[in-house]
Amino acid sequence: MTNPIDPITSKRAGLPVVTPIKEDPTTVLNKEIKKEDDPKPALNPTQTAEAQRLASLIARPDLLVAGDSLISADLLPCGTLDPASIKTSDIKTYGNIVVIITGPFAGGKDTVAKELVNESTLNITKAVLYTTRPIGKNETTGVDYNFLTKEQFIEMRDRNELLSWNELEPGFYGVGLTATKKLLESGKDVIAVVGPTVATPLKKGLTIANIPYIEIFVSPISKDTLLEPNGVNIAIENLKERIRKRNRGGTDETKLDLLMQRSKGWLNDPGRFQHIVENPDGKLDLAMTSIKDLIKTKKSNESKAIVFTQDSASLQFEKTGAIDDEFFKLHNLKSNGNIAVIISGPSGAGKGTVLNEVFKDGSIKIGKALSSTSRKPRPNEKDGVDYYFVSKEEFENKIKANELLQWWVGTNANYYGSSEKQIQELFDSSNDAVLDMDIKGSNFFRYVLKRLNVPFVDVFISPVPTDTLKDANGIEAAKKILRERLGNRGSGETLAQIEDRVNKAVEYLNAANTFTHIIENTDGKLNETVDKFIKIIKDKKGELQG
Repeated sequence: MTNPIDPITSKRAGLPVVTPIKEDPTTVLNKEIKKEDDPKPALNPTQTAEAQRLASLIARPDLLVAGDSLISADLLPCGTLDPASIKTSDIKTYGNIVVIITGPFAGGKDTVAKELVNESTLNITKAVLYTTRPIGKNETTGVDYNFLTKEQFIEMRDRNELLSWNELEPGFYGVGLTATKKLLESGKDVIAVVGPTVATPLKKGLTIANIPYIEIFVSPISKDTLLEPNGVNIAIENLKERIRKRNRGGTDETKLDLLMQRSKGWLNDPGRFQHIVENPDGKLDLAMTSIKDLIKTKKSNESKAIVFTQDSASLQFEKTGAIDDEFFKLHNLKSNGNIAVIISGPSGAGKGTVLNEVFKDGSIKIGKALSSTSRKPRPNEKDGVDYYFVSKEEFENKIKANELLQWWVGTNANYYGSSEKQIQELFDSSNDAVLDMDIKGSNFFRYVLKRLNVPFVDVFISPVPTDTLKDANGIEAAKKILRERLGNRGSGETLAQIEDRVNKAVEYLNAANTFTHIIENTDGKLNETVDKFIKIIKDKKGELQG
């Protein structure tokens, strides 16, 4: 057996260079690694992980197997940054998550990851790992892996630039800390394709950094079959056949057997993974459906539990149904005889069209309180017309200065918020203020405006007659109309994007009856819709004056 321990690593950990010993692995693992005679300072967390790594290197054969299973998944050469290093890196989530894709050799991890990145209904990107193994014939550095020398990798690890790392034959593998941080800042969810060995320290690192993650183990056979007495052997034969087909007769059977011994250790312990997704031959579509559902469920759950550096009043309201008194000490709108107009409705209902006609009407004086956002404007959007487009830094300064009545982070990791100053300026210039809100925003402003003694009306724009929203058939009829309208408006959206909007519309349609006023904006009746909207505003103003 060749010596797997390099002098650089041993010196760094403050340990002597150890030569391999031929002894039973389980016996060696129970022994302490003896330091040099001269006293050494206490090891820090990173050095402790290094010491554990050296212990496992002594005990293992080159391919990390002992008999038919792994020595110990937790004692393989792997590690993560110490908590202080991770926390000082300022890595954080913006409503996005890390998706860990793991599994045995030839289980289909890379194929699954590629499909996820190309999936139009997801906003996801792949983290490119670092490795010291030789570059493959068809591989490109920076695309398949970031290929480094062993010395470069060790230096990178020593500079605390790896969120997690491990060593397998034939080299080191690591997940970059800075690279992962930048990917999260882009607003996308991040895929990390790793072997089961590095999945454990990666999960530990993400937990320390408070980054939500989901772990998916890709199995070549069904979960039920895997748990049968001979299930693991069936899976191994399946994996062998995949590798043989891929190598087309050039398979090194000795190395294949060793790889399968390692895979057997992982397949024997499926309970250590959060989720197992079946990926048998010819069933990739079913596997992808399962994985997408798991990701969407995780995202939904995280969005309900997300905590920011400064509490958002809107999130507090959603959680508790109330806002503390401190909030109302900081905000004090004066309507000056005007009213706020909360308007809501699903994409395709026609809110924008209705409001454009209302603004043209000379019988009322009304303006729209634009939301601010940190996202980039789309090609057809204008600053000061659709949104106030600001940088993330500018938006965060608004939060710190308590300039916003409401703010939140969208699924695209961008900030959105409503400025108290802008609403007040509309009131001061004798305008009623239109607040275009989603369902949660509408709930929030009903409560806040009432507490601030600002008179308001809340109006829902429906694509179908009001009475049809009372049952499932009516909801389906509304979805059909919205699908047609969105498809005809020439926004350039794909069919999948349109269908995603239609599905999101259900939340709006189910909440329609929580609004005081519902106006149906059916095709060909825009003028009637606008007249009804204006009448609601005038009637409310009349109540205040009377």
